[in-house]
Amino acid sequence: MRESLRRPVAVADTSSTERTRRPTLLPAATLPRLAEAAFFAAS
Repeated sequence: MRESLRRPVAVADTSSTERTRRPTLLPAATLPRLAEAAFFAAS
């Protein structure tokens, strides 16, 4: 069952999966910093 559930995640874009993973792993206080760092890296 888990393998069938994991396959769609692996097929999905790594950027989208990383975005959904990080908020659950990191505390809410670090989210603004992460977004700021991501915006700075993008620009």
